[in-house]
Amino acid sequence: PGQTFVFAARALGQYGRDVSGARFFWSMADGAAGTVTDQGAFTASPRPGVYPAALEGKVERNGEVRSALADITIAGAVVQIQMTPSRVEIQPGQVIALSAVGLDENGVAIPGLLYQWEALDPRAGTIDRLGHFTAGHIPGVYEGAVEVRVVQRLP
Repeated sequence: PGQTFVFAARALGQYGRDVSGARFFWSMADGAAGTVTDQGAFTASPRPGVYPAALEGKVERNGEVRSALADITIAGAVVQIQMTPSRVEIQPGQVIALSAVGLDENGVAIPGLLYQWEALDPRAGTIDRLGHFTAGHIPGVYEGAVEVRVVQRLP
């Protein structure tokens, strides 16, 4: 929320080559998502959410105008982390890759997060910094054996 991003566009001809002399214009089809200048500098709304078809980009060349709409997603603060899979059944010594996603208050996945993995019960197994869990050699049921935390948001 509140961040600024500059959109850029290219005009391509029918054979995929750049077209010269094209002018670009930007506008908001849904002002609740934020604001944008004619030059494409977008400032996100302070309200997180998913805004379908919120941004309109137009290109004009020799009096002909083409336009397209784009969705805007504004992610809020992390309020939940989902680990996948949340429950596993594996053989001693077997390795399985776990993954995590941070969600905001609207259930929107937040990109650019780093996660810290920790095995809470060493009998259950070990886990590396990438989320690769190696089962221990003592068979059993280990509830809550792995924990994942968000440690940094990438710029």
